[in-house]
Amino acid sequence: MNVMLEVMTNGILSIHLYHRLKEEELNIKRALQKQKLAELEAAKSSQDVMSKANNKGGGAAAAVMVDTPVVATAAPSSSTVHVVIKADGVCTLEALKKVVSNIAARALEYVRVEVVGSSVGDITSSDLDLLSSGDKGLVLGFNVNILDGQTRSLAKQLDIAVCRDNVIYRLEDELVRVMSEYLPKERVLEQEVVLL
Repeated sequence: MNVMLEVMTNGILSIHLYHRLKEEELNIKRALQKQKLAELEAAKSSQDVMSKANNKGGGAAAAVMVDTPVVATAAPSSSTVHVVIKADGVCTLEALKKVVSNIAARALEYVRVEVVGSSVGDITSSDLDLLSSGDKGLVLGFNVNILDGQTRSLAKQLDIAVCRDNVIYRLEDELVRVMSEYLPKERVLEQEVVLL
């Protein structure tokens, strides 16, 4: 029965995860298309202004570039999210490892997921030590507690996110949220042509 439940859970999780990642991928493609469209429109408008300036002043007019809105995305760079997986039992640990590996397999090229440790039991300071040297650390705990107050304060000090829940989908959502922090962000650049 546990094997059948695990197969059903993994299949549902895989489908759910696949659709979420495809949606994120489409959002990135849309943002890149908007960027290209904005750049083309900016180039066309600056050419139009330059041609009007040349027609008005017989070529003696000069144009100065000043700021107007143009959307561009920050240059993507690959980042790694280091994960420690903790669970209350071996079966749930294996199921959670499978979820994380599915997410890692479908991750975009901007973000990698690396599991640096996994075990059964409460979250301890030694679990946090595994994450102290990485880019971004995340502890996913399924139906477990933080061992003591010292471990909790160490997590805050090292800025390590600790997500504990008794529903695997919520842990999956937290991992996807942390990964999405590394996706390219849109920013507004300003550029405007002023005739002198």
